[in-house]
Amino acid sequence: MRAALKRELPGETRRRVERLLHGLDGFVHSSDRLRELRAVEAIEGMGGDEAKKLFAELAKGDADARLTQEAKAALERMAK
Repeated sequence: MRAALKRELPGETRRRVERLLHGLDGFVHSSDRLRELRAVEAIEGMGGDEAKKLFAELAKGDADARLTQEAKAALERMAK
């Protein structure tokens, strides 16, 4: 569906695809992804420079990847 948004779509079709994707954003679809998210949470909880270095490296990944997004969010939270 994300690939479809990169193409020219009629307005209503685009809105429906965007709404569907938005609804899926919070779901974790596999046990591997859930493990990754839990690892991010645990490492963030430990904090420290090594955690920041790891998240900085992970944040360089594919912008659409959930792990990349979570790493960026963790870095932002740790900066506060």
